Amino acid sequence: MATNYSDITAGIATPPLWWHGDVPRYVPFHPRWVSIHATEVAYIKSRCQVCGQEYNSVVEGFTDIYERAESITGNASLPGWDPPLALSHCEYAFTSSVPIVVLEYWRRTRSDPQWVRLQEFEIALRDEYGQLRPSS
Repeated sequence: MATNYSDITAGIATPPLWWHGDVPRYVPFHPRWVSIHATEVAYIKSRCQVCGQEYNSVVEGFTDIYERAESITGNASLPGWDPPLALSHCEYAFTSSVPIVVLEYWRRTRSDPQWVRLQEFEIALRDEYGQLRPSS
């Protein structure tokens, strides 16, 4: 169940810099701000499919096979997901967003908890027809 944090975002003059699921984040992104169990983190720019609003969020992976990186390199795509409830300006209760670009990609192992940025995974993503998704 998604949580709507619009009571928090409405009381703060500046918009969130990024979202962790439905949670607004007001500090610059770094993977240390996500789950302690994550082994990979992709910092993503996405777009709401209904209203077109763009926002930054994270996608996490929790295994040693780095399934997010495999999806990025295998077909230059990631699956869509629901935009944060507090972000949506849409009149629809349920919508989806599409990932546009991987802004940052980070990885670590369980034996070495130090995050390492891997820029080779920071790419523009493609839609289901293989076309690059333009960013505004």
